[in-house]
Amino acid sequence: MCIKVTSELPIILSYLRNNLVPIQSDIFCKFWSYQDYLFNVTILMLMGFTAIERYLLVFHNQFLHQHLIILHYIPMICCIIYPLGLYIYLIFFYPCINQFTNTMITCGGPCYIYEPTIGTVDLFIDLVFPVAVSSLASLILLRRVLWQKRQMQQRQMWKKNRRLLMQLLYIVILYNLVWLPIVIGSSIMLLSPIPQPFLVELSINIFPYGIYIAILLCPFVSLMSLPELWPQHNSRIGPLAKTDKSLRPIAPLPIIGDCDPIADIQKSFHYTATLEQAVAISVSSGNDINCGTEFKLLHQALTHGFVNFDTINLAVSRSLRSRFLSSNFDPIGTDPYTSIPYSIVDSLEHKLLTKQIVTESIVLLQNPKQILPFDITKIKQIAVIGPSSNDITVQAHTYHGTPSKWITTLDGIQTIALKYNVNVVYTWGASRRNTSDEDFVHAIKLSNESDIILFVGGLDESFEEEDTDRYTLQLSGGQLELIKLIMKLNKSFAILIISGSPISEPWIVNKNQAALLWISYFGQSGDAIADILFGLSIPSGCLPFTIPINTSQMLPIDDYSMNKSPGRTYRYLDYDKAPPLFPFGYGLSYSKFIFNSKLIIFPNLINNLDTDITANISIMNEGPFRAQYVIQLYYEFPNSTVVELPIRELLQFTKITFEKNEQKTISFIFRVRNIPNSNRQQLPGIINFWIGNSRDRYVQTTLVIDFAS
Repeated sequence: MCIKVTSELPIILSYLRNNLVPIQSDIFCKFWSYQDYLFNVTILMLMGFTAIERYLLVFHNQFLHQHLIILHYIPMICCIIYPLGLYIYLIFFYPCINQFTNTMITCGGPCYIYEPTIGTVDLFIDLVFPVAVSSLASLILLRRVLWQKRQMQQRQMWKKNRRLLMQLLYIVILYNLVWLPIVIGSSIMLLSPIPQPFLVELSINIFPYGIYIAILLCPFVSLMSLPELWPQHNSRIGPLAKTDKSLRPIAPLPIIGDCDPIADIQKSFHYTATLEQAVAISVSSGNDINCGTEFKLLHQALTHGFVNFDTINLAVSRSLRSRFLSSNFDPIGTDPYTSIPYSIVDSLEHKLLTKQIVTESIVLLQNPKQILPFDITKIKQIAVIGPSSNDITVQAHTYHGTPSKWITTLDGIQTIALKYNVNVVYTWGASRRNTSDEDFVHAIKLSNESDIILFVGGLDESFEEEDTDRYTLQLSGGQLELIKLIMKLNKSFAILIISGSPISEPWIVNKNQAALLWISYFGQSGDAIADILFGLSIPSGCLPFTIPINTSQMLPIDDYSMNKSPGRTYRYLDYDKAPPLFPFGYGLSYSKFIFNSKLIIFPNLINNLDTDITANISIMNEGPFRAQYVIQLYYEFPNSTVVELPIRELLQFTKITFEKNEQKTISFIFRVRNIPNSNRQQLPGIINFWIGNSRDRYVQTTLVIDFAS
């Protein structure tokens, strides 16, 4: 039935809308008729067979299972194959002339149905017979149930037997109400010497689709006729969802709560006097699973009467249902996902993907005197200093998977250095968590003896993670002090900061003596960082946040306003009042990209907000490296008077690979109506667009909106 509805519904809707067959051709009409007749008869045959099998299942269960092939599989296959072959012959090969009508459903039907002999045989064998079998088998089953109960001298109680009785009666009534008018109308139409137009209309265009209405009403009739189902229906929705339709689940799947909110019900919101009551309230409101420990108190809550067994059972049933649906209880080896071997997860392809992600995420913030990339052929010794150089806990941070092998930044450098017989020395140098200088002397000694120095530092989970915030934007512990000492050596020096949020050290930037890179907690592939340092890969990452100069440029943490001076995030920040150390979208490359043209907007004057606009920019890679470059398109409404809207915003971006000396034209296509918040701006007016980052405008242009033009 589902296949029939989904395959035929678009055709029916098109017909009802236009009162015309969607495709006026004999082939389409034959296909439509075949689909309609095939599915209708197959469904009727299967329903008739199911009614007989239901009787056998109830009263001759053992006999049915002993002869399953003959009594189940063969009849079912016949019910499917018989209509399939019959209607191929009758609709496509039967010797009669089709006169299809494009203003009737199924084009009026194939020609054979208007011939008395074959039409009558088809009507009674393929329509009347299965409907009669289904009705009679259900009535016989109903009669035998009641007779058998009487023979066993059991009291006839309608209330206790109503589930079975109503199901069987509903099947009988359904099929008679829907198919009986079709049978009568079709019989009169076939046997009458003069076709009656209204019978043709009823038999072909109306009655065959009454089955859909009956099936649609089936669950509502069941629910209304069985009041004991109402509490179960309401309990699945839950009292919380009664007040908000958007919270009502589509299916009875579990609602999962975070770890702490149950305790907060009592401790923070003081809604209940005890934690037991808080647990009871949570479960009764629909929280089926909780990752905390409070559900251990459910037994006490039950004992004290705060919650009942039915509520707990409902939560358990929904929780178990999700596990069954996810094949959690299936035999080992039957779920294709659990059968995936670790060798596939840890395959070379996936390792290369993780390395690519790290490579493209590294942001080069400054590179004075082209310190990077390091020329490995001119180096005898490299000093790797810093607390994050060889610490997998920093790379993994908090929530993470476990690869077969962690590659630290030090590991990656040593692998490359080994190929060129370059010596690598290492020490942790400074602590992230205290200002101890106990390893400073050793770190300075190794740095002084080396040709180049790499410092790898930043933060870890003790400074930033879930439920943990920082007090400062600066490097923690003694890291900055050690960096200052290393800079005094006047060696080739690069600093890599690993953190999940902005680190602001204006002293390093203003000194402009060391290359500076940033990356977030990057996982297993520290070798990607080594590739960047030695020029095997070219940095192409851009900052995902603004790095302020200091905390005075930031709003208090308990003030969530976006546009309060100096503004929060790159979208609202007033760069005149609070110039950042590095803006959102900032990132350098070892290569050199130039813009060979202006930013061209076409058209640059519009009178319709739905006009397709194209922004073109020509960019050339003049540097010595094959490299990727992120082209960012920003916009602003310079004359906007709506103060709560962003000052500027990133509209689109794309990352493009350029060969050496290659020039490409990049296009962005958009509509003003789709620009965020454009519907809240005062128009007509102008919009400024530029390529660059949120602060720096390398090329820019203006779009004029004039509805009078």
